[in-house]
Amino acid sequence: MTELLLLLFVFAGLALAGIGIKLLRQLILNWNPSDSKIQQDIKQMRAEIAPFANDLVPLDNKELELFSLNQLNQTLTKSMTTNAKGVYTSIYQEPLLAYSYKKYFGDHALLYARTAKREIVYRISKKGIKVAINQSYYGTIKNGVLYGRNEKQALAQVSARTPELMLPVVVGGKEVALLNAPNTEKSPQPRAFRYVSQEINQEEEQAFLTLAILELVQKQVEE
Repeated sequence: MTELLLLLFVFAGLALAGIGIKLLRQLILNWNPSDSKIQQDIKQMRAEIAPFANDLVPLDNKELELFSLNQLNQTLTKSMTTNAKGVYTSIYQEPLLAYSYKKYFGDHALLYARTAKREIVYRISKKGIKVAINQSYYGTIKNGVLYGRNEKQALAQVSARTPELMLPVVVGGKEVALLNAPNTEKSPQPRAFRYVSQEINQEEEQAFLTLAILELVQKQVEE
């Protein structure tokens, strides 16, 4: 009987050691993810979002005004890492934007976003947020300011929150939209943006979307 109990303790210790090693390995992989780990995760995110891609409605000024805070297929899990994905819709339930988000154990995170015409990847760290659009480097976001390739020219920025809890987005020196904070609108189909300037061109729209998507996803994931 004593030998049996001893044997059981040995097996239990080995099992716990195995679990500990597995957890430690996961911790190391997700603490400061390497470039290869990031690329592997982007590939996985792209595959996760692929089933929604063909149904996405192209975003233009009209659709931006109809962009809703509501989502389809939304999931959020928090453990050692935070993982989220979903599809933002218009107020008429048209799918507009699909995304996958992962926050690693530490200060790093990864956001993959897909519209009908753009694939946007955000690599998030304490030093800033590197952004690639359609697999080409686009710019860096630091403290709510989006800089271009040379990281000296400010393309757009999220300004201070207004008393109504809206975030003004300024592109090229002009305010182009207000972002609504989640849970501030009581409508069954809450709009993401209070208004979108009708004078916005394609380059300004891209800068606006780059900031807006990041704000939308992070705010809803962090709630």
